Amino acid sequence: MFRYGGKDRFKDRFDFFEWSAPFYETPEEVYRALNKAGIEGKTLVAIHAVGACRFFNSPMLYWKIKGAGIEPGDLWWERYEHLDDVLVPHSVKLCEPIQFVFDDRTSIEILPIDEGGARIGVNSIPVGLVDGLNKSGVDANSLFRELLGRKIEHIDLKEITNETRWINRYTIEKSKGNKELRCQHVIRLSLGSPCKIELISSWESWYEVTAEVDHNSQGIAYKRVKSAQKERSEACIVNGRDGGGTFWIIGTRTDDGKTHPVAHCDGTGISIDDMYVEEYLTEFLYRYFDPKIQEDRYEQEPSFDWYGGNLYTFDVMRKMIADIRETVVMLQSDYDNSALDAIKAHWGSYKYTEKSRDQLSEKEINELKKNVVPKAVNFYERFCDRMEKMLQIPENNVMSFAGP
Repeated sequence: MFRYGGKDRFKDRFDFFEWSAPFYETPEEVYRALNKAGIEGKTLVAIHAVGACRFFNSPMLYWKIKGAGIEPGDLWWERYEHLDDVLVPHSVKLCEPIQFVFDDRTSIEILPIDEGGARIGVNSIPVGLVDGLNKSGVDANSLFRELLGRKIEHIDLKEITNETRWINRYTIEKSKGNKELRCQHVIRLSLGSPCKIELISSWESWYEVTAEVDHNSQGIAYKRVKSAQKERSEACIVNGRDGGGTFWIIGTRTDDGKTHPVAHCDGTGISIDDMYVEEYLTEFLYRYFDPKIQEDRYEQEPSFDWYGGNLYTFDVMRKMIADIRETVVMLQSDYDNSALDAIKAHWGSYKYTEKSRDQLSEKEINELKKNVVPKAVNFYERFCDRMEKMLQIPENNVMSFAGP
């Protein structure tokens, strides 16, 4: 068990570093902690999901329909009259804690972490505090309403391991096997047959919350998913590690030979889609890039690598954060200041007009980009708040920005 040192002094958002919940490092520790919490026999009255979420979405639905032999056509949404009743998985993916509230006004908060660990708190997050690093993306009470009013009968954990062995030219020529080992860890809360809810985690920081409410369940109607989903316009900052086209941002140290004093330090980082990195952070990352401290780079004069690792000392990161915070003030009070030109150059304006760029003057483009300010300010404030916490992790001295 490891404690990050938080005191649960939340303001208007959940904060990973302010959270007092210990980190239980193995499935066995997690199981003992869940049982010690004494939730068996309690009646579940509410479920709250903190922060951003990922659903079975429209593009996935498109391919589900097409895979069933139905040709969606160009206007597939309008032309497929029973679209809302298509069955989709009864699940959602989260990257911040989920909270279960019981009839005795107690609660338990769980954040699964890869390799079978989890942070677990009891009465540690105010009930209903659902905004975190990102605004809440789902009404979990609505999505999982069939489970409310039922008692927790027992708790189980399971580990599912899949091994894939590749046979190709490389393995034949090298006389070597090429194996991939993937492992999933599942926390299952049983609420009386057949109802259960499972938290499924793997190597990414997104974990899946999935429900089973009857023996023959094939999922739920897509309209249920839509009704539970909250509108969100802010740029998503993922708590932990994300796959795909994202930058993984994590504090580390130049001397990595010693055991780190912070358990699962990798889980303290964040991931940001490269689209948002390009739009909001490019100018700052270029401005503070120092070729001299980059490791394992073969160029004579290394430049920022959009597909690899880039290091920034903690001292430089503090200067960058101060610069970003000054930029936020300027955007709100002195938008036309020329000092902002290089930053705004990475902002798009096409969302706010039907005209093409060559039909607009520079002045008109600048006016259109005012629409970006609220979203940019929101992103910068959340980014800086999280980075300042990451800079406090003991023994780290560099921040890594690793591209997809």
